[in-house]
Amino acid sequence: YTDMALELRGTSWDVNMLKGTFPSASFTNAFTNHFIRIRSQHIPVADILIVVDESATMEIWHAWLPSTIGLLEASLNNAGIGVGNGHQTALRNLYGLVGFGKSDPSPHTFTATQCAGENGQKLYPYECYDSANAQLKADPSGRVGDGYAAMKHALESIPWRNGWCVARHMIFISDEDRDNINSTVSHDGLKQLLAYNGFALHAIVYKTFSTSRGVLFGADYTGAGYRSVYNSTYEVVSPVVIGAGDATTKKD
Repeated sequence: YTDMALELRGTSWDVNMLKGTFPSASFTNAFTNHFIRIRSQHIPVADILIVVDESATMEIWHAWLPSTIGLLEASLNNAGIGVGNGHQTALRNLYGLVGFGKSDPSPHTFTATQCAGENGQKLYPYECYDSANAQLKADPSGRVGDGYAAMKHALESIPWRNGWCVARHMIFISDEDRDNINSTVSHDGLKQLLAYNGFALHAIVYKTFSTSRGVLFGADYTGAGYRSVYNSTYEVVSPVVIGAGDATTKKD
């Protein structure tokens, strides 16, 4: 069901990512083009809910998010999506953030802080995202996380917008498979909930994606792969080989 899955790798590659190895620009360009392809080009705004693992190994990915969200927002704006001014939120792209997988495994929603006009809000313009992201904590005691329950929590706790003019997307980020804490949330039930509410799901997970032409940074639900090329662009390739990852990540 996942509309787009992207690769999240281990520690040795994480260090290189901070030096610019991770194809953030290619990723955001692919996301934007994928967004336009699966949604009407007449949709002017987006609600983007970000669901992030807070286990011990996720700190570097928490640090990666703010700049990437900035690139994503710029890419969407360049495509004519969410180009309203200032705090005219009806004409802006809005973001929400949920964390999960700490020593208290219950998912929790982060609100905007120190952001004029948006303090306490669960859905906010991208310039307020940093204040929410700063509340993410990679917990050394966090060993259990139920991503399904966290995604359901995001849908239920964040007041995303209704209406034909709003495209709804969820970005899920974790380096682990699912720990089934809340058995009332099933794979099929979550798929139906996302579809019923009009959300496209994108996952950044601890898996490898490759093709005969080399390493990919992601793949989509059709089986097409995305390969970073020069000038921060990408090409679509197939077939895709999904490699090793944490336990049941591929099935989840």
